[in-house]
Amino acid sequence: MRLDDAIYRQFSPGNSARAFLRRMPAIDVKLDLAIIQLVISITLGFTSHFWFPSFLRFLVFERVSRLRSMMSVMGLKKSQYFFGTYVGLFLQYACSTALLIVIGAAFGISFFVDNTPVSYLVLFFLWGNVLIALAMALVPFFDNPETAQTVGWLFILLVNIVGGPYLGRRLGDDGTGEGTWAAIMLLPSFAFLRSVYYAGALNSGGQGVVVGSEFFTDVNLGMCRGDGPFCRSFAYLAWQWVVLMLAALYFDQVLPSAVGNRRHPLFCFGFTREAKYTEDEELTASDKGSDVVEEERRAEEIIQNISTSGFDGVVLHKLSKSYPARPPVRALQDLSIVAQKNEVICILAHNGAGKTTAFRTLIGELEPTSGTAFVNGRSILSEMSEVHRSMGVAPQQNILWDVLTVQEHLFFYGRVRNLSGQELKDAVENAMDSVQLAFARKRKVRALSGGMKRRLSVSIAMIGNPEFIILDEPSTGLDILAREKLWEAVGRAKHNKAIMLTTHSLEEAETLSDRVAIMSYGKLKCIGKAEELKMRYGRGHHFSVSLPAAKVPELHDALTTIAPGARVETELGGNIEYVLPKSFKIPQIFALMNEKRDALEIRDWSISQATLEDVFLEVTQRSDPENLKEGGMFTICLTSRNHLRCTLLLEKVRALCSPVESSPSEPFRQQLLFKNKMSYGLNSAETFRLASGIRGRSESDFLENGF
Repeated sequence: MRLDDAIYRQFSPGNSARAFLRRMPAIDVKLDLAIIQLVISITLGFTSHFWFPSFLRFLVFERVSRLRSMMSVMGLKKSQYFFGTYVGLFLQYACSTALLIVIGAAFGISFFVDNTPVSYLVLFFLWGNVLIALAMALVPFFDNPETAQTVGWLFILLVNIVGGPYLGRRLGDDGTGEGTWAAIMLLPSFAFLRSVYYAGALNSGGQGVVVGSEFFTDVNLGMCRGDGPFCRSFAYLAWQWVVLMLAALYFDQVLPSAVGNRRHPLFCFGFTREAKYTEDEELTASDKGSDVVEEERRAEEIIQNISTSGFDGVVLHKLSKSYPARPPVRALQDLSIVAQKNEVICILAHNGAGKTTAFRTLIGELEPTSGTAFVNGRSILSEMSEVHRSMGVAPQQNILWDVLTVQEHLFFYGRVRNLSGQELKDAVENAMDSVQLAFARKRKVRALSGGMKRRLSVSIAMIGNPEFIILDEPSTGLDILAREKLWEAVGRAKHNKAIMLTTHSLEEAETLSDRVAIMSYGKLKCIGKAEELKMRYGRGHHFSVSLPAAKVPELHDALTTIAPGARVETELGGNIEYVLPKSFKIPQIFALMNEKRDALEIRDWSISQATLEDVFLEVTQRSDPENLKEGGMFTICLTSRNHLRCTLLLEKVRALCSPVESSPSEPFRQQLLFKNKMSYGLNSAETFRLASGIRGRSESDFLENGF
């Protein structure tokens, strides 16, 4: 600075330069709030839609997860479900909106300060109802909650990002007539946003909406006077609310879905969906057993007289369910079963045989392709609401709320059953005690084991004393003690009720059932008391003997003398099991054992009747479509005491089967090697050739000499 000063003095005598600091001059700036107010209006448009994706996802989730169906099956009316759900959703919306208003007023946002509260309170009230009604109307069009939520967010973005600017241009265009506005406001969001943007425009000019008539220059600030659109928005939102709710109720009942029966499109005029009977050559063929034919005749007779005589029980008549495919997949084919009160019918079937499809059709979760069913005289096609009031169901999957406790579940479904007061408390306690869940009453479902969830599902099915109970594999995942307690509970619940259950436990079937029905590939193959089925379909008596291996040929000769049809089921060392023909006289085996005990050095022996497992295997294997057609697959089992020799047996069989012209390129459809036993499928030509070459021969002779 000194150098600068010297130079300055040289060229300007008498003057000097000095350095100092001073503040920049202040500029008088006044913020224009117009843009801020418009941004606030647009932000309100976004926030007012935020609940829509959540509502839509929640409603679709309850529908497709079968929670709603479960509540309906347990007796909750559709009107009660819709009212309760609607109130719950509106309370969520109302609480969030009230919080938004309080925060907006606290921060002095002009939309909540400058405008009369009547304008935005009525507007928010109507918009909340329209938002919920719109979500309910769209639910039947979705089968995935995540997809529904995604569509909800896309709707918000389109309305606010694309529709918002368009609506703003229309507001600024004096040439936009009421006819154009009427078309624009047909979309509920635009009917709501028109008033929001209009109020925002007034707020940006420092004014606000009023109830009466008040002018600012030549603009009438009244919410329904002059250009004020609020009353028009109110009118549009009000009728849209009504129309969308009616559409939601209608679509829910007539549109097809994965869960639930749909009603006739003109049901409001008294039209009903009638049963569709179809004739199918395969289903009316003579391969039906006499017991199945008799059950079908009995069901038909009951249905023909049900309108006059009624029926206290459950009757299924030619109930069928097919899924669209090429050709159609027949999951259920002409199923006819009658279950009376005080009767437990157990359905045995392999996986995929149609038992769960039958139950889901019976409770209204699936629509039958043909046939019908009646529960206590009421049709599942036209009177499902009445059917549900008398029904209790424990589905195959546990349909529970993770956030509720054991006790809360039972209290809820007890209330659905119209229980209250001390009766409700006693029913809940009895239900928990019957399945040993009293100790976990306060535990949430998410903390329960699989077996405990299963017991809870069964207790829910039996609470409220329903007249008809369906238990789909009730003992799955239970330990021995819990299973026995469950059996006792089912036995006690049997009084004055019809119970149908499925199980893979043959012990459970024999313990609980009055009659057993066996299904295979969607068809009913046999039905009757367990003992009757054993006599009718069992392969004969099982005769087991333990003796020295060297004595086995002598035993075989002696046994085939009195029972020529006896065949070896299994043989391991000196332990051998025979299947004796049905015509065999049991006293003869006692006489043989008394005579040969010492000579054959018999250590132990036993004889038993055919088991239910034998019946099940016999019936289901016989109905296998692969076994019924020419060239189908048959099961052959070879047993050897030595693993290596068993392998050599297999190689011999392969060599035998390979030159057969009718055999497929790979004749061994299924092969199982377990504990020196081999089982594999062969076609009919291979089977007959193998049988003729191996029957009655020892494994040594077979290995040494071949066929």
